[in-house]
Amino acid sequence: MPCYRMTPALPATGFPAPEEGRHVKAPIDALDLPLGSRLAKVGRTTGYTSAPAESVAIGLNDVSISFAGLGNLRFDGMIEIMWPNLKKPFSASGDSGSLCYVEKKMHAFALIVAGGVVERNGVDVGVSYACPLDAILTEYKAEVLGS
Repeated sequence: MPCYRMTPALPATGFPAPEEGRHVKAPIDALDLPLGSRLAKVGRTTGYTSAPAESVAIGLNDVSISFAGLGNLRFDGMIEIMWPNLKKPFSASGDSGSLCYVEKKMHAFALIVAGGVVERNGVDVGVSYACPLDAILTEYKAEVLGS
């Protein structure tokens, strides 16, 4: 099987992002996200957003996500990113597929799949769900070329 190589740069979306135009470095495992860092993505709908690494839950199983026309699908091994607040979502409809990366260091770690508001203990909480990039790259026998 051939190995497909891609060298993505962050897209010019019209949304200001500190890293816009810089190349993404080799991906890291979500378990290796540096504490104290900020995680970011540039999406079609919300543009550049970021959240502290401490707002991430890794390896969630039985995550049920509703997709129009498909119904509820269940995912394992997902990454959950809690929004800073409900008025500032990390992602929204149209951001699916956005690359999540460690700010400044430019290491990719996931792709956005879904997001929204969920109720936990009677409180509304904003969450975004992402699929670990290493799982995607392995499945498609691809790798990110870093600088």
